[in-house]
Amino acid sequence: MKILKFVLLLCLLPAIAAANDGWTPFEVVDGDLLIPARIGTHEVRALITGGSNVIAISQEFIENKGIPVQTSGLTTITTGPEDFMVENLTRFEFEVFDQAVRLNNVALMPGMSSEIMLGKNFFHKVLVQLDYTRQRLRYLPRKAIKLKDYANVDIKQQDFAGEPLMSVELPDGKPLWLGFVGSPFSEMYLDRDVAIRRGWLETLPVTQKDIDHGGGHSATFDHFVLPSIKMGPYTLENVAVIVPSEEQQRLINKESGRTVSTVWYGQTARGSIGLDLLKHFVLTVDYKKNLLHIEAP
Repeated sequence: MKILKFVLLLCLLPAIAAANDGWTPFEVVDGDLLIPARIGTHEVRALITGGSNVIAISQEFIENKGIPVQTSGLTTITTGPEDFMVENLTRFEFEVFDQAVRLNNVALMPGMSSEIMLGKNFFHKVLVQLDYTRQRLRYLPRKAIKLKDYANVDIKQQDFAGEPLMSVELPDGKPLWLGFVGSPFSEMYLDRDVAIRRGWLETLPVTQKDIDHGGGHSATFDHFVLPSIKMGPYTLENVAVIVPSEEQQRLINKESGRTVSTVWYGQTARGSIGLDLLKHFVLTVDYKKNLLHIEAP
């Protein structure tokens, strides 16, 4: 894949402190973006998500380790169209970004894939930088950058879950909204109907791939290469794309009545950018104001 600058002069973000200030390494596991953290003496992982406002701790972890907690009633958690009640923790302490944190209004949530979940409320007063090229993350005070002056990609919140979506331009010149914070796939994933409507499955060479998409589950996808797409000021050439195979799409429709991207990203998303594209960029995000700047370092 080749990356071209769409314009000759890009409006680059100003330099911010030293090159490594505040950076924390992350890894992407089954589409989850995870950073190291600590609860008491226990080394744990914290999930970074833009798809929820909630700050949460794993109920199973707390119970298995016998960690004492202070509760203050129940709180409502919204996951898509459904709500459920969980215990609300107060004065809960943990370490993340090499800093000790004590928070109220922390949800004690069952069934989490990580020990800690840091939703958008954790970052609502700061900017988040995701350096996919070096797999590291940091947060910055909002006054460090006037991001409104540098934002170069349109983003919006999806219908119900709140995960931010990025607008990309496809070869036909039309925009498409895709998830970009973590991804279960390396390739760009699109709904099958997107490819059908544009005739790509008939006009481009297509092969089939069995892909593990997390949790030990695999599925068959149709694989092809788009000549180019645009992300903000960048044109990316020879972009690998996957869509559910015809058989896989029938199974999805039968089991859920929804597309894959609806299940993972919400009603307005039509897929995900994919890690193969993200690894070329540093993203600076303002979750509160829906601003995004991307830069190829």
